[in-house]
Amino acid sequence: MFKNEADVNESKILDVDNDGIMKNFIGKIIKYGKLVGNQRGYSLIEVLVAIAILAAVLSAFVGALSISLQTQVTIDEKETAKNLAESQMEYVKGQPFAATYNPAAIPASYIGYSVNINTGSITARDTNLQKVTVVIAHYNKQITQLVDFKVK
Repeated sequence: MFKNEADVNESKILDVDNDGIMKNFIGKIIKYGKLVGNQRGYSLIEVLVAIAILAAVLSAFVGALSISLQTQVTIDEKETAKNLAESQMEYVKGQPFAATYNPAAIPASYIGYSVNINTGSITARDTNLQKVTVVIAHYNKQITQLVDFKVK
């Protein structure tokens, strides 16, 4: 039935006990430095293709994280500027009616933000109504502008 001892050893790899579990599995897969039966290793091309796919997926993931971080920074900057503009407008409305207004002190936590307050009359006939524009900039880049009216 078996031609030599190698055939006998190979057949032991495929022996199955009563429970259907392969005997001598560990340690018998590789025989004499060669793969046995229909077991195959991975070729260099398969490994390179797998690495290329992994690199593409990872680069897409890192790109998405970068865009997400940039979006979060922009949203935070706009929200901070909006809050600062609203607080400056409330400050101006609490001041006596004047031709110009100095901005309120900017909290130390608002690093790089600046405020510019502009006023103008609505019409030449009505001096009791004033248009107030609060412009917020972050590192000299205008972020938001809030326009409201003040009554004398």
